[in-house]
This record gives sequence, structure tokens and C-alpha cells, in this order.
Amino acid sequence: MSLEDQQNEHDEQNRQTGEGKEGRQYHHGDLRRALLDAALHLASERGIAGFTLREVARQAGVSHNAPYHHFADKAALVEALALENFGLLTADLRAAYEGAPGTALDVLAMGVAYVQFALQHAAAFRLMFRPELHQHSHADALEDDAVAQAGDAAYRVLLDAIAAAQQAGLIATSVDNQILAVT
Repeated sequence: MSLEDQQNEHDEQNRQTGEGKEGRQYHHGDLRRALLDAALHLASERGIAGFTLREVARQAGVSHNAPYHHFADKAALVEALALENFGLLTADLRAAYEGAPGTALDVLAMGVAYVQFALQHAAAFRLMFRPELHQHSHADALEDDAVAQAGDAAYRVLLDAIAAAQQAGLIATSVDNQILAVT
């Protein structure tokens, strides 16, 4: 077990046993990561609207002011989760494409990777595509653009794979690749 895995296990045990809470707060080696993990946990239980930044701090075992060292508000925390998970989805799609045999099945492999991501990271997946992500945002437009760009990067991997399959004659070119991507 790596040192990072041991630390994560220790942090999880502290959360489960209540250590680090109620006046016995401990310092995280990575407060930002702990807050993101706590927020994702709460989002999986209650949805985005079902928790506060204060509850995220409590779940992470830190003071109610600690989240503000990394996030201006709850919307910034949710945006950070979306950015991170779009990055993971993009990586999964690329890995599926690069690991495919170079046939029309490459695109199918990416579809399977997309569904697997949605199933394995259900709370994150729901969060990534929620309209509230932008409706409740107090962050500046650049952060909103970053989330849109991260989503577009994942989509671009699929579009590029479809275009490559079309150029190789593996998929009909009579249908636009953007239509194929959403079907």
C-alpha cells in the first residue's frame, strides 16, 4: 500500500471514528482534496442543493472557515469537482480509444468507457452535467469557461475518434460526426 493510500485510509478512519471533529480538528496534508472528497460524498447522498460549505467542512473534519482557503464559495467547489471529473472522463475516453484495435469498434470502446465512467462515478457524473453548476455560480466567467472547456475536451476526444474512423473508411461519412457522437 502506497503512502498516499495509507494517508487516505487514515483520513477515512478519522472521519468514521469522529477524530478530527468537534474541537479535535486535524490538519490535512491536502485540504483541497479532503474538501473535494467530502463535497462529492455529500453530493452523492443529497445532491448538489442538499449540502452547504459548512457541512463540507464538517465532513472533512476541519473548521467551517477552512474551505475558504481554497474556494470562494460552494459554487467554486462544485466547479472544481466538475473540472476534475471532466479531466478524468477525458482521460478514460482517450485510454479507451488508444487501447482499441484500430477498427470501427474504437468508437464503441469509447462509448463503453463513457458508460463505465457514469456508473463508477455516478455522483460526479450527475454533478458534471447539472445546469445548477452555472446557475448558482458566483465565480467569474473565466471559471465557467473552464468548466465548458473541460467538457468540450472530453467531447472532442470522441469527435476526433469518429473523424479518424470516417477518414479510414470504417464509419460512413454521410453522417456528420457530431450527430454520430450524440447517438
